[in-house]
Amino acid sequence: MSNCVVFFHILNSSTFKFLATLCTLQAFLPQLRITKLAVHDQLLVVLMRLRLGLMFTDLGKRFGISRSKACEIFTHWRPVLAKFMREKVIVWLPRDTLKRIRPQSFNENYPKATCIIGCTEKFVQRPKNLRKRSQTYSNYKHHNTCKLLYCISPNGYVMFVSKLFGGRASDTFITKNSGLLDHLIPGDQILADRGFTIADALPPGVTLALPAFTRGCKELSQHGVTETRHLANVRIHVERAIRRLKGFTILSHEIVGSVKHVDDIINETEEKGSEIDEGEDADEQEQEA
Repeated sequence: MSNCVVFFHILNSSTFKFLATLCTLQAFLPQLRITKLAVHDQLLVVLMRLRLGLMFTDLGKRFGISRSKACEIFTHWRPVLAKFMREKVIVWLPRDTLKRIRPQSFNENYPKATCIIGCTEKFVQRPKNLRKRSQTYSNYKHHNTCKLLYCISPNGYVMFVSKLFGGRASDTFITKNSGLLDHLIPGDQILADRGFTIADALPPGVTLALPAFTRGCKELSQHGVTETRHLANVRIHVERAIRRLKGFTILSHEIVGSVKHVDDIINETEEKGSEIDEGEDADEQEQEA
């Protein structure tokens, strides 16, 4: 089992066993009686579907079950794992913990940094519903997309993932309506890209660090260049976190059909959605993460 798990790059053996044990607790997971497969094998079916994007027919043959049973297992576990991730894994770290694990590169230039934020988009099939089609069309990507906000700690731990928004929504709109701001307290500092013009919406005492703007000048000042370079060096962590998410095969292609379950899948694969939300049409003025 351990070799199989490592081979598929899902997670290491000890983490897999820990997750399987938690998911078998009666208080957390009503026993699935649709198959004789052991719980850890059911979990492996789901993880192989998420990580490798294997078809249910393929999974059925690998585990000696029918295609419909493989599909039923995935459908049952999807919300269970998403709930587990929301409640147990994607958590906002205490301030003393953030201070203790903050890398030295942050202590030198951003000693009050609490989190780094960024947005990412995923191509979706063109919705038949005209309203949803309008909500999901991204002028930046020239395609229908769903979009979410990522927030990580300075050391790269994913602390917050928003629900899905339509590709039409700006980074600013998503940040203001995602619930992220509810986690902030006086003294916190957010690191972000230029598209996040959210200073007016921040709680009192919370600061925002953005790359320098030219503001009508032909070029940045020396101080602006230095600050922008420092910020770019630390924001690379959120880009790496987003790349980890995109590494799951099930999310590497255009999402076909309904997107109502994509939130659960994103929670499971990285450590979150609901229906597409409507946002302001501001793709042109923001710089995508």
